[in-house]
Amino acid sequence: LGTPMNVVSGRAQMIANGELDDDRDVQAAAEIIVEQVRRMTRIVRQLLDFSRRRGSHPVPTDLTGLAARAALLLAPLADKRGVRIRAPEGSAQIRARVDPDQIHQVAVNLVMNAVQASQPGAEVRVRTGRGPAPTPGAPDETWIEVEDDGAGMAPEVLERIFDPFFTTKPVGEGTGLGLAVAYGIVTDHGGRLEAESTPGHGSRFRIVLSECA
Repeated sequence: LGTPMNVVSGRAQMIANGELDDDRDVQAAAEIIVEQVRRMTRIVRQLLDFSRRRGSHPVPTDLTGLAARAALLLAPLADKRGVRIRAPEGSAQIRARVDPDQIHQVAVNLVMNAVQASQPGAEVRVRTGRGPAPTPGAPDETWIEVEDDGAGMAPEVLERIFDPFFTTKPVGEGTGLGLAVAYGIVTDHGGRLEAESTPGHGSRFRIVLSECA
């Protein structure tokens, strides 16, 4: 819930502070707030149904557009921290059969983490791509990748990042559930959530999924 609440807060503050002069900009910000409130409602429903592990509802989805929307939602928050988010470039669609709400939630979580790990003046890069699967005859793989130039993680921390309730954030800033939930969502899609990190050189996360026909 923290991520959509931050988006709502950021957009509402822009409206309240008069940072949006054009009525169309105000309307666009209001529409984002409404969208994120709906998303929070869905998340609460998922939490209430957690013991029953609500299944996903996959449909053919353009991962490039999905990743670009995640980057756009967090751009105002990144701007306040002096961090630039570079969204996926190009218009070529990279399609996978996924639950768009759930994979969007994972992408937003990864971008938020990357922004929080970055210093002012840094850049977070969001990319999409496709490539052959490691198993012969299997569908090609597609992915969404989020990379930052932050402090990185030591090997012993990297080993535990998907453990529930494990977090390196200060008290009150994280529950340690974000990456655990993200890992579960991607696994339920038959995919992989990969992580690479080097202390002092940033981190890279990749949501790997099978390409849809």
